[in-house]
Amino acid sequence: MFYIKSTTFYFFLFVTFFVSPAISLQNIDPPAIDSVSVNKDGHVKIGWTAQIDNATEGYFEILRDKKDNGPDYDSIGTTDLETTYYIDTNIDASESQQSYCIRAIIKNNEKVTTPLSDAHHTIFTESLNYDICKEKLIIKWSNYAIDSIHHGSATPKPVPFDSTMILKSSDGKNFEIKETVAIEQNNIKLPIKKSGKYFFKIRSFKINDTITSTSNIKAITITETSLKPPDFAHLIKASVINNEFIRLNLYADSTISEPSYVIQKAENQPSDFNPVDTINSYKANILYKDTDAGFLNSKNYYYYEVLDSCKRSVKKSDTVSSIYLKAEPISNKENKLTWNEPRGLSAEVGYYVIKRKKQKDSDFEVIEPAIPPGQTSYNDYFAKYGEEKFFEPLIYKVKAIGTFNYFHKPQLTIYSNYAKVERELETFIPNAFNPESNIEENRVFKPIIRNVIPKKYRMTIYNNWGNIVFQTNDHKEPWDGNINGNKAPPGVYRYSVAFRTKYGQEHREKGTVKLIR
Repeated sequence: MFYIKSTTFYFFLFVTFFVSPAISLQNIDPPAIDSVSVNKDGHVKIGWTAQIDNATEGYFEILRDKKDNGPDYDSIGTTDLETTYYIDTNIDASESQQSYCIRAIIKNNEKVTTPLSDAHHTIFTESLNYDICKEKLIIKWSNYAIDSIHHGSATPKPVPFDSTMILKSSDGKNFEIKETVAIEQNNIKLPIKKSGKYFFKIRSFKINDTITSTSNIKAITITETSLKPPDFAHLIKASVINNEFIRLNLYADSTISEPSYVIQKAENQPSDFNPVDTINSYKANILYKDTDAGFLNSKNYYYYEVLDSCKRSVKKSDTVSSIYLKAEPISNKENKLTWNEPRGLSAEVGYYVIKRKKQKDSDFEVIEPAIPPGQTSYNDYFAKYGEEKFFEPLIYKVKAIGTFNYFHKPQLTIYSNYAKVERELETFIPNAFNPESNIEENRVFKPIIRNVIPKKYRMTIYNNWGNIVFQTNDHKEPWDGNINGNKAPPGVYRYSVAFRTKYGQEHREKGTVKLIR
């Protein structure tokens, strides 16, 4: 508001004014800005009040901060002394906070320019950001501010408002109050549950006062208020690869936003799962290697959780298991294999294939091409291939052929771990023999060595005086009880048997044997 008092020219007053012509003008205060508000067009309306007496002519000058380093104001327009507002149409206050000050330039008998008013800053709605994870809109703004301009420096001053309203509209025209906060607050989170376009502006006010200041309008279009969950999450199989790791085949819905997959694992039983790794990928088909799996002594169960971009678990895959194969000897000529049926999408087994190799071999050979589903054991009677052939350790693996045709892919195969059968060295040395016995095996003296083919073999027989009566380097050659073609006398003889296995193990036996006639 602007006030000018009328003057009655009494002689006494005239003389006083003539003697001191600018006394009342030289001591006038600068105009006081009430508020700066941004209208719907992004223009700024500045309103002020001024108390000026005895002014015969003059105008108000409006200045705007150039936003360089430090306060530096340019004149942007003027009004006559009867007008106490100004609309700045040459600025878009939707882009940044603006600052204004006012001064009066008045004349009576001389020209007088008042000091600059305090600089008032518009409220600026800086940003609208929707947090889809919390389903809340985050609004930030720069508060209404006042600076006292003095010799080129700015000193903050208290604002004339004590509260702030957050106004919302769906059409940009009709606004309603959503929240009211203290003047110091400069951000808020509003729950938004529906998609659509929203308009917001900020208004500061003082309770029981009519003067307000309004910010620019900001708009946001929210297309989704919650993240789309995946349509599917499949864990196809868990397969042991070359006894080095377990490979998982994940088939995931890659259309969701920023997915990640947490691999969960449990041993032996499908319970007590623990996270082992997290994968971030946009691929539909994902291969994962579990190099820490204990597949040599247990089966492993797996599933994975899908996390959305908010790191929330939104879906779980089915649970799958690996095939754990065990192999053990049940006789000198037979090994028994047992395994579990796999679990998962590919768990509908069409048949199993059993493979075997010797330790020194590089490739497996098929020993059973088609074991029906439901059968989870197999006895390998390897003696029919020649016992000598299998003195070294044997290694087995099982391959399951699944009937599940996943998304028109070829039939799935799942491999077990390698299971090794390594028999302990067995030696049996008779303590007596009779060359005239009716039982053929009892007519000679020969150590029985099982589960290994001896290398660098030597057997020596001594009489009671320590003389050598028989010696051989052939583990198949026995002592028949003769010395240089003549029958040895009955009695007790000492022997020494020494050999090295093909794996480098040294073995030595000493004792006595009784020759009976």
